[in-house]
This record gives sequence, structure tokens and C-alpha cells, in this order.
Amino acid sequence: MKPRSLFPLLVLLAIAQTSLADPYHQLLTYDWAQSRRPLAAIERQIREAKGPEDLRAIEQKLITVLSNPKATYAGKQFACRMLRRCGSEVCVPALARFLTDPKLSHMARFALQGNPSPQAGQALRAALAKVPDKLKLGMLSSLAARREAAAVPDIAALLASENPEVVAAALNALGRIATAQAAEALKGAAVPQALEARRADALMLCADKMRAEG
Repeated sequence: MKPRSLFPLLVLLAIAQTSLADPYHQLLTYDWAQSRRPLAAIERQIREAKGPEDLRAIEQKLITVLSNPKATYAGKQFACRMLRRCGSEVCVPALARFLTDPKLSHMARFALQGNPSPQAGQALRAALAKVPDKLKLGMLSSLAARREAAAVPDIAALLASENPEVVAAALNALGRIATAQAAEALKGAAVPQALEARRADALMLCADKMRAEG
């Protein structure tokens, strides 16, 4: 009877050891002062993934971390960084939730910037209208990096902003997106005299890109 009475305890111990060995479980309570061992384990899993199926499994585990309200800031930040490397359209809603978060907006935006799905671009466009000016600068940079042509009307509307930093970032974004619609928006914009040189630079960048692409 005694050995049998130990069986439930052994099962609980086995479960506890499994949880402790799971790097995603450790990520929930991770802080930057702790060992990077669980982070390195997740990075290794991504590097050694055999194909899309493995990556989707990793992606889902990272989404679980992001969706857990008890997860630490460091854990969520690292999850965003890894989703930049392995994320698909599946993780877009989880990342989009943090685009308006002052602490995690940058990392969520960074992950979506590199996400190949159209949904990622849509999430950045939606956030552009909601975030304060300080975060708008980053949204504009990411939309420009993606060359998100559908965002041109949203970006062109910001050329009327009273914040010169937002106007300058919008000009640059239009120049980098470099579509005919972006060129028209740049040519027709009424910008402050102090930003005329910025507009000229954006027009040149736009023209160079368009010419290079025929």
C-alpha cells in the first residue's frame, strides 16, 4: 500500500519538472536579470524547425505567452521578438492588441513589420489612427518599410498634422512607399516652408524607386 500511496506524489513531481523544463512556461515569469537559458532554447527551436508545421507550433506557444495577463513585460517582449522571426497571419491579432501599449508598442510593431501577411499591414494601418503622435512615427516607419501601398491615403492625411515631426515622417513614408498615388500626394501636399526640403527629398526618393521599377 505504501508504494501505491506515493504514486500520486510522483505524478505531481513529474508534472512540476515538465513545467519547469518548458521554456515557454518559464517565459511567463521571465525577467532580464535571470538566465537566458529558456530564451536560448526557444531561439534554438526556431532555428532547428523542420518546416512550417514546426514554426506554427512555436508561434502558437508564443501567442499563449502574449495572451496571458500574468506574463511579465520581459517575457512578452521576447515573445514579440521571436514572432518577428516565425510569425504568420495567426499571430497578428495577438500582436495588434499591443500596438497602442506605450511599453510594448515598439516590439509588437517590429514583429508586424516583418510579418509577410496582408493582415499585418492592416493592423498597422488601423493603429496609425489610434496611437499618439509619439507612436505614429514608428507606425509610419513600419508602413514605409513594408511599402504598404494601401496606407497611402491614411499617411497623406497626416500631412495636415500640426506636429512637424509627424509631417516629416509622413513625407518620408510616402517617398519610401513610392507608388504613383504616393507621388501625387507628395506633389499636392501643402507643407510648412521649413519642410519643403523634406518634401523635395521624398519626391526624389519616390521618383528613383519608381524609375528603378520601371
